[in-house]
Amino acid sequence: MQALAGLAGAETGVLRLDVKPGGPAPAGGQVARPVERLRGPEPCLLLHTSGTTGRPKLVPLTHQMLISAVTFMKLEVPEAVPGTRHLSALPLFHVAGLANLTYSLFTGGHLHVLGGFDPSGFVDELSARRIQLTQLVPALIGAVTGEVRDRTEPPDLSHLIEIVYGASPIRPDLLELAVRTLGTAGRPSLGWEVRVAEFGEIQVRGAAELPGYWNDADATSKVMTADGFYRTGDIGAVDTDGYLRIIDRLTDLIITGGENVYPAEVEAVLASIPPWRMSR
Repeated sequence: MQALAGLAGAETGVLRLDVKPGGPAPAGGQVARPVERLRGPEPCLLLHTSGTTGRPKLVPLTHQMLISAVTFMKLEVPEAVPGTRHLSALPLFHVAGLANLTYSLFTGGHLHVLGGFDPSGFVDELSARRIQLTQLVPALIGAVTGEVRDRTEPPDLSHLIEIVYGASPIRPDLLELAVRTLGTAGRPSLGWEVRVAEFGEIQVRGAAELPGYWNDADATSKVMTADGFYRTGDIGAVDTDGYLRIIDRLTDLIITGGENVYPAEVEAVLASIPPWRMSR
């Protein structure tokens, strides 16, 4: 608070990246700010969806959405202090890669961004840089887990505190193997209300209001409920300990003989049978 108070009366400006240190000042003096004041509900940036239901749509992420997300993540992982080491192999135009960046900036951490992903190089970085926090999608968790288990000399992952994952369902056998190998598990993040609605659909509502799709009121009305929950299109269940399990996509649901059949559950059963077992 003292630091903020000290800045309250200070004159602020814009740092020109196209002017070399010690070089001449830009003509006209100080560059004007794009806006006088940033406001929470205003868009900070636009991201494209993955287009699972058609053409990709633009989704605005507001300033307060980003601040709320990193604030709750900080409360959930208090070990993320200034100097904490983060590792990311996810693209920054993806919401998960962006989350890595904003979270590191908010907490004063060190973010190491890789130009791509390969299991061996990623595990080497985890060990050599003594990484404490990272984010992965289930496919990459499987690759990292397999790489660690296949090494004759186990890598030192003792500094690893937490792996955040999402973007797709994870097979139960893979999650169990990853927890045993990497020593991590998780629940829905702080700051989010999660409920399971009709047909088992997971619906979520965050601390910051979701603005919907950019300039697409019709598409927004189809995914937002009257009380402000977002319809994820994922089918899931919450157990008695508060763990959320994603089973499948609602659009993949098969109704046969009056019963709901989820392809991902069928795949998980097949994967557990030795002759059909999927490779790591």
